[in-house]
Amino acid sequence: MDQCTTEGHPVDVTDGAVVDAATDIEVAGVIPLVWARHYRSSRYEERDAALGPGWAFSYEQWIEEGEQVLALRDGQGRWIWLEKVGPGERAFHRRERLELHRGGAREYRVAELGSRQVRVFAAEGGSARALLRAIRDVHGNEIRLDYEGDRLVRIVDTAGRELGVRWKDGRITRLELWAERRLWQWVDYRYDRAGCLIAAVDAVGGVEAYEVDARCRMTAATLKNGERFWYAYENPHGHRCRKTGGRDGFYEVELRRDERARTTEVRGEEPRVYTWNADGLVTRAALPDGTVLWERAYDEDARLVAEVNGDGEGVQTWHDARGNVVREMDALGNETRWEHEGDLVVREISPEGLVTQVVRDARGEVSAVLLPAGEAVSFGRDERGRVTGVYAHGGEQRGLLFGYEHDAQHNVIAEIDARGARTTYAHDGMGRPMSRTDALGRTTRVTYDPMGRPNRVERPDGTRTVATYDRMGNPVRLVDGLGQITQLAYQGTGVLAQVVEPGGGVWRFEYTSKERPHVITNPKGETYVFGYDDAGRVTQEETFDGRKLRYGYRSSGRLGRIELAADRKWWRNLFYDRAGNLIGDETPDGVIGYARDRMGRLLGAALEEASGLRVETWFERDRFGRVVCERQGDKAVRYAYDARGRRIERVMPDGARTRYAYDALDALTAVEHDGHRVAFERDALGREVQRTSRAPGEDDAAGEAAAIAVRSSYDAMDRLIEQRATAPAPGVPKVLVARQWLYDARGRVERIDDARWGATAYRYDRVDRLLSAQRGTVREVFAYDPAGSITRMLEEFAGNDDLGPLAPATRAQQPQGWTQPSWKLGPGGVLRKTETAAYEVDARGRRTAKVELARYRENHPSGGAATEQDMTRYTWDCRDRLREVRLPDGTRVIMTYDAFGRRVSKEVLPP
Repeated sequence: MDQCTTEGHPVDVTDGAVVDAATDIEVAGVIPLVWARHYRSSRYEERDAALGPGWAFSYEQWIEEGEQVLALRDGQGRWIWLEKVGPGERAFHRRERLELHRGGAREYRVAELGSRQVRVFAAEGGSARALLRAIRDVHGNEIRLDYEGDRLVRIVDTAGRELGVRWKDGRITRLELWAERRLWQWVDYRYDRAGCLIAAVDAVGGVEAYEVDARCRMTAATLKNGERFWYAYENPHGHRCRKTGGRDGFYEVELRRDERARTTEVRGEEPRVYTWNADGLVTRAALPDGTVLWERAYDEDARLVAEVNGDGEGVQTWHDARGNVVREMDALGNETRWEHEGDLVVREISPEGLVTQVVRDARGEVSAVLLPAGEAVSFGRDERGRVTGVYAHGGEQRGLLFGYEHDAQHNVIAEIDARGARTTYAHDGMGRPMSRTDALGRTTRVTYDPMGRPNRVERPDGTRTVATYDRMGNPVRLVDGLGQITQLAYQGTGVLAQVVEPGGGVWRFEYTSKERPHVITNPKGETYVFGYDDAGRVTQEETFDGRKLRYGYRSSGRLGRIELAADRKWWRNLFYDRAGNLIGDETPDGVIGYARDRMGRLLGAALEEASGLRVETWFERDRFGRVVCERQGDKAVRYAYDARGRRIERVMPDGARTRYAYDALDALTAVEHDGHRVAFERDALGREVQRTSRAPGEDDAAGEAAAIAVRSSYDAMDRLIEQRATAPAPGVPKVLVARQWLYDARGRVERIDDARWGATAYRYDRVDRLLSAQRGTVREVFAYDPAGSITRMLEEFAGNDDLGPLAPATRAQQPQGWTQPSWKLGPGGVLRKTETAAYEVDARGRRTAKVELARYRENHPSGGAATEQDMTRYTWDCRDRLREVRLPDGTRVIMTYDAFGRRVSKEVLPP
């Protein structure tokens, strides 16, 4: 199915075959153990298939010898034809990049050039099939397959785990995965009387069910959640599907094939017309009106050599005789080249001539990479090919970056980094991490359900989270460290349908028949709606606050225009180069043009406003593409880098210099600006534990004595719990700042104790919204609507005895009805009025005016309409940048921005 283009659920658009795939067992390893099933209705007459007609599985592979060819049956049920060779000879298949070596009359080795794994086949007894016996890598790691006769009965992976295969009446009926004398996972297969697969049942009872007709063709498939899809065939005897779908038109499509024209018309929610070649590969996808979405081209061996969008923009690829990619050209004409030795990349030459060299060991593994800027990284490996060390070379910092230790099952059991921090891991029999202990001795533990999904996590601070899953593997119940529960529901093929927050708020999600998001409903009942075109692109959004946005697309498929339905003066046109890089942004307010180099990297941007104002920004780059200078007008900021590409110096327009220093793991260790130096001390985990600030002109000894130091401490979850800032003083250093933090089981700040300002306590609701903050006798209390928007903020006085971090605000301390909304909110939570001010917003939801009610009452004691003397006005541009603020006294504040939205000037004009 790798090159198969499908529609519906799913059907191959070229030959009309119903196709399906499922992974029943998957275990990580040096060579992963993956038992995957593949169905194709064109194989419905294969009655001797181990999983029933139409089905194949990953390890059901063999080689048959014909009169002129050797036929390899792969794990997806495909036939691959190779030249027939004798013992000691080789055959090569360029499309699949497979090299077959015939060792004896009935022994074969098939090497995959991509994975560098070798499949070993051999025939025993009088069998005509040379069955798959082993899968090996270049280091001798192996997955072994055991048979009784021609029946596979056991698979042993690289860690010694065993997958047992049970049979009955010529069919596989059960898989059992064993490790450390324990049964970890299993799958049961059920068949009808004709031997057709009708169900696969996993270890927790999840059932994938299939319905078949009298000819053993799949006529329906039901997912583990009960979602059912049906298939209708062109005729009673063929394998081609003409129509498929689910409930209420779910994924429903009708396929109309024209064999002579080699086209398939797909009718449904997103109609298509596909054109295909003699190899059954789709070469073009278009809409019924002729609009081309994409086109592809293949060579004589069915390898993809070009892919373009509807504008003919895309990438071309060239392969050598062995199928290795040797050249690629992008839509701008930039060409990247690769050189190979023994089918392995050893050099990459960029379009600018920069060379990345790959050094390999005798077995072809990467031992070092030499980068164009002079940095090099090398890798140490053990006899099994496992990485034991990553080392840096070049520049000032050299040596070990990361080191690894492994157990007999190839699991990483220890990691040592350049700081000397050692992290250890423990794994279960399936190779899944059960615990992680860091360099400070803190341990995180994880447990799993029978399907290998994490269902319990215990953290170093003693808190735990619990997850429950549905039969599709989606989390449906999450319990946090405080015992609060979030519930989730799903629909269709597993898309999110509902979220019930711990506080009871409900979010709902609706989808199109192709499961594109259509409507989102928040806990207030407000909706956010998406609309799509026939190509499946978003053409309209209606937001929670009622805004309607429309989108138009160019023939390339890229976004070309954005409009606001309520304001025809608001729009944006976007322009691109052939590689898809933005080169223009046009609005009624002005135009931004972007200049790029041949690689598409930004060289400059010019903002030209309708008023005639022009702001230009230009970049200079070094030969590696890094920005070394940025200019605006006569101002320039320059940058320098080290061999590892880290920024080490910045020179401001006035000549002021900032220098940066890093440790071996790229964490900042010092910043120096015009002689003022801030140094960072880190612990074994890389956390900042002390920051020291030294004034300019002081030598090391004097500077250290006169330095201001900020010391930080952390809890078991790496949260900041204490900071102390000290300054030199006779005797004991003077404490400038002393602050402590306390957190609850969800990691929320519960209390801050400050030596100067006193203690502040915080309370939250079940969805992490701040309910109150109390410092001394002053408490701020907040109320929210169901969607989480603040509806009221109250400041009150409370007794000191209520300062405890969990102390509730009692009814006696709160005015009656304080939780009733006093703020006026528009749809989508747009603030319109508080106790102190009223606001106007435009069609974009942006604040355009503010009236302070106290000023209004002073100016209008008898009421009446607000005047300009009561208002603060805000003006925005089409890119949502605040351009002007006009104060009630007539003062104007005007802001100017560059092409990247950075403010470059602010001008205050008196009345």
